[in-house]
Amino acid sequence: MSFVLIVSHEIAVQESLRMILKDEFSILQARSGHEALAMVAQHPVEIVLLEPTLPDMNGLSLLERLRQISQDICLVLITNARARDLMEATDGESGYEVLVKPFEGTEVRWVMKRALERTRLQREVRLLKSRVEANGGTRIFPLPYREEVPVPMTALSWYHMERDPALSQFALKEFFKALTHITDLERLLDFMLHAICEMFQVNKAAVLLLEPSRSIFRVRASLGIEELRIRTLNFRLEEGLPGWLLRYNQILKREEVELSGFTREGALVLQQMEALDAKISAPLLTKGRLVGILCLGNKVTGRPFSDSDVEQLSMVGNYAAVAVENSLLYRELCLQKKYNENILKSIGTGVVAIDHLAKVTTYNPAAERMLGVSREEILGKSVQKLGSVFADLLLRTLEGAESFSRREVTHPMSKAPLGVSTSPLRDDSNRIRGAIMVFTDLSETKELEARTRDLDRLRFWSLLANRMAQEIRNPLVAVKTFAQLLPERYADLEFREQFFSVVMGEIDRLNLMTERLMEFAMPRESRPMRHDVNQIVESAIQSRAAWIEAKKIRLVKQLASDPIYVSADREHLEKALCHILDNGLEASSDGGKLRLRTQRVKPPVLRSVRTHGNLDPSSRDWVEILVEDTGCGIAADQLREIFSPFFTTKVKGMGFGLPIAQRIIQDHGGRIEVDSEPGKGSRFKLLIPLDASLKQENVSLT
Repeated sequence: MSFVLIVSHEIAVQESLRMILKDEFSILQARSGHEALAMVAQHPVEIVLLEPTLPDMNGLSLLERLRQISQDICLVLITNARARDLMEATDGESGYEVLVKPFEGTEVRWVMKRALERTRLQREVRLLKSRVEANGGTRIFPLPYREEVPVPMTALSWYHMERDPALSQFALKEFFKALTHITDLERLLDFMLHAICEMFQVNKAAVLLLEPSRSIFRVRASLGIEELRIRTLNFRLEEGLPGWLLRYNQILKREEVELSGFTREGALVLQQMEALDAKISAPLLTKGRLVGILCLGNKVTGRPFSDSDVEQLSMVGNYAAVAVENSLLYRELCLQKKYNENILKSIGTGVVAIDHLAKVTTYNPAAERMLGVSREEILGKSVQKLGSVFADLLLRTLEGAESFSRREVTHPMSKAPLGVSTSPLRDDSNRIRGAIMVFTDLSETKELEARTRDLDRLRFWSLLANRMAQEIRNPLVAVKTFAQLLPERYADLEFREQFFSVVMGEIDRLNLMTERLMEFAMPRESRPMRHDVNQIVESAIQSRAAWIEAKKIRLVKQLASDPIYVSADREHLEKALCHILDNGLEASSDGGKLRLRTQRVKPPVLRSVRTHGNLDPSSRDWVEILVEDTGCGIAADQLREIFSPFFTTKVKGMGFGLPIAQRIIQDHGGRIEVDSEPGKGSRFKLLIPLDASLKQENVSLT
C-alpha cells in the first residue's frame, strides 16, 4: 500500500480521513510540522494531506522543507477556502490538489485518485527528461521565458515537439487526458494556455470564446498580454478573424495575411491579430460551430512555426474545442441544476421523488416542514421513512398500479390535511424509473372553505326566512280578512261557507308548506342499498305516466343496455328524479318531448361536492341520468336561483321540488348540472358515483 501522511492539529479531521482511507492506504498521522518532517524522513510518503494552520510552523514553510526531503511528494491542501499563498507557492513545482471542508468520502477518494495519478506522471516525466538529456537532447526552455510566463501546473513537463517523437506523443497524450479531468472553465483555460505555451515555446497566448447572445468573441484567458489592451476587445462572429476561421476552417498564420495583398477583410484580420500579438491563430470547432479562437505569439527561440507545429496545433485545437464545449455544457448543467434547486427551495409545495429502488432522491424544504422529517433523516433512505400513508402512495405509483390526483390525506402526526398528487417518472424507453409526489397543506384552504360555508349558510337561512315570511303572509292575509268580517256577516250562510272553504284551503297550504320545509331541512335517514339505476328511472316514469299521457308528451327513453348499480336509498332517489320530471312536464307544452338517458361516465371535474360517508368521488366511475325537455327553458339570471327554496316561476307551486332533488343527490355524493336555453328547453344531468363494493361490467365509457 502507498503511504499517506495526514498533517492536521484537529483530531476530528485526522480520524475522519483515516476511517475513509484506511482500507486503501497505509496511514501516518502528525499533529505538528516537526512530526510530519520526521514521518517523511522515515517512510516513503507519496501523498501529504496538509492543513495549513499548524501549532509550530505555517504550511508554506512545511511545504518547502518537505520538498527538500522528496520531490515525489504530492500535496493535498485541506482548507475551508483555497489558500492563495500555498497555491501560488506550488507554481512550477509538483502540483497540488485541494480538499475543501466539509468533505465526503467519495470526494476524498476522488482527490486521492488524482493525486496518485499526478505522482505517477511526475515520475514518468522525470524519467523521460533524464533519457532525453542522456541522449544529448537540448536543455529545457531558457530561464527568461519561464520567468515571463509562469506555469502553475507542471505535473506534466512539456518539451519542444521536434526533440523526440516518442516524447511528443507522450506529452500530447497526457495533455489530452488532463483536459478531460477539468470541468471548471477558468481552470481549464488557464491550464490550456500554460501547457500550450510550454509545448510550442511561445511567450504570449490568448483564448477567445463566443458569447452566443451577442454573437461576438471576447478574450476569456491570456498569458503575457497586457490586460488593459484586451479588456475591451471583442470580434464580431461574421467579420475579421472569426469570419475567416469559420469560412475556411483552418489555422491562419499572420505572415500569410501580410503576404496575401491588401483587402478590406485582410486588413481587419491583421489588425485583430496584431491587437492580440498573435503570430498564429487556430479555430476551436465542434460540430461545425466555432466556439473559440486560440492565438499564439512569437516563439521564444525566434523560430517560425513549422508544418509539424501546425499539425500538432490543429490536433491540440480539436481536443481543446471539445474540452471547452464540455466545460460550457457542464457549467450550463450546473446553472440549470442550481436553478431547479432554487425553485424547489422557494416553492411552498412539498416535493418528494424516489428512484426505482424506492430511495428518496429529492426532498425540498417545504416537504421537510410539512412532514416534520429532516432532510438528513430521509434523503437517500427508503421511502418507508416518510410513513406508511405517503410511502404507500409513492410505491403504488412506482409499481405502475395507479397515479393520484388531488388525493386528500391526513398527516398521522400533525393531523393536517394534505392534497397529494403523484406521477411516475419514466425514461426515454417509457419505463418507470421512479415516482414523484407533490403535496400542499390544505389547512388554510379548509378554514377558508369553512368560513365560506358559514357565510353561505347564513345567507341561505336569511333568504329562506324572508321568503317563508312572504309565503306565510299570503294565506294569513286571507284568513285575517275573513276573520274580521265574520262578526258582521255571521248570519250570511253563503259567507260562512265561503269563509270555511278559504280558511281551510289556506290552512292546508300552510300545512303543506310546513311538510315540504321539514322534508327539505330534515329528511328521513337514508337507507342505501345496491340498486340498478335503470329500474329506478323506469319506476319514476311509471309514476308520472298519467300526466305524460294527459299532456301527450312524446317520451324518448335511452337507458343503458346493462345494469348500472349504485349504492342508494331507492325511495329518496326516485323522489329526486320525480321532482326533476315534474319540473320538465310543467315547463313543457302539450305535445312536447321528454328524453331520459342513463350511461356510465368518467369522473367529472368536481368543484364542490358533498360526499356521503367516506366516499371518494374522484376514484371511480359515475352514472349520468339525463332529463331533457322541450319546454320554455330557464333564463340565465335565474339558473343560480332554481335550487333555492320558495323560488318558482310557476303560478302554482312553492319552489321546493328542485331544492329537495338537489339535497337528495348531494346526500348520495353526487351533483346536478343544468343547461338551459330560453324557448328551447332544459337539460338536467344527475351525476352519482357507482357502487364501489363490486366491480361493474366492462362497458365503454363516454
